[in-house]
Amino acid sequence: MTCITATCLFTLVFYRGETFFYLIMLFFGLANSGSRIMRVTYMFTHVPNQVLGRVQSIFQIINVLLRMSFIAICSSVLFVENIHYSFGLLGICCLIAASILIYYYKDFVTLSAKH
Repeated sequence: MTCITATCLFTLVFYRGETFFYLIMLFFGLANSGSRIMRVTYMFTHVPNQVLGRVQSIFQIINVLLRMSFIAICSSVLFVENIHYSFGLLGICCLIAASILIYYYKDFVTLSAKH
């Protein structure tokens, strides 16, 4: 899902049609909802109930901090006049996140097999 999001963002760097934008946002929304479903499913199966609220709070804090950071960065003068730079920056961040997920995938599969 993260790679689909990165692909959508990099595509928006190069193509600027309005109809194409809405089509890409459809794929972006599907990837977003799919990743949320996978995250919640993973937490319900691997995180004990007594700490589930704390774990969700940590994810929420990270989410808010990242959103505030990206809004602050992407609303600077450089990015406002060249919106495709914002899409490129967010795409690079998604690729970094995807590489971290791929790196830890083997540990995730091993952990899932134990449960």
